[in-house]
Amino acid sequence: MFVISDELVVRAGLTMFIVPEPDLDLVGEGCHGEASLALLRRSDPDVVIVDLDAGRGHAVLLAEVTQAAPDAKLLILSGLRNSERHRQAALQGGARGLVEKGAGSRAVVDAIHRVHAGALHFQPESASSELPGGAAASPPGDAHGRHIAALTDRERAIVGLVAEGLRNDQIALRIGLAEKTVRNHLWSVFNKLGVGDRLALAVFAYQHGLADPPA
Repeated sequence: MFVISDELVVRAGLTMFIVPEPDLDLVGEGCHGEASLALLRRSDPDVVIVDLDAGRGHAVLLAEVTQAAPDAKLLILSGLRNSERHRQAALQGGARGLVEKGAGSRAVVDAIHRVHAGALHFQPESASSELPGGAAASPPGDAHGRHIAALTDRERAIVGLVAEGLRNDQIALRIGLAEKTVRNHLWSVFNKLGVGDRLALAVFAYQHGLADPPA
């Protein structure tokens, strides 16, 4: 598995949720550019996730990725409200699938599995976006500060641990709470910050200084 995105928080969020999957092996990640393409050539991955919100033209980017890893299956990540433009670029570029950023972490992992198995996976439009570049991430503008200020100290601590990649049972052990209590705190955090799942929460935390992205 190799991830290409110009957004550090997207790469960090995807890495955090791909690495724990026992049958997925992340061999590299980077932004669009020659350094990443050189690493891609050496890594020889089975699947390359390409964020089409990256800076260069879609056709150029996909052609370069295909040339660098001709045997890899391409999965496109799109943050557009209407991903039809990216869907067309994906089909023309020979990609095996497309998933919208708003689909959440589980849907992205499922798409990786399907594409790796040789199936096509072109996700239908989704109602929201949860990663940077999506249409309806967390509330805009000064609302960010108000929503963060609404978090309790305990909730902020749990956000940081989620961003480290800890599961609910691990968080419960770390801070001395029942796992059910951790789940309840998480639901409160999701509602206050306007995010839909753990991946979206981790990315929000990276963006707004609640946690440091993985090095």
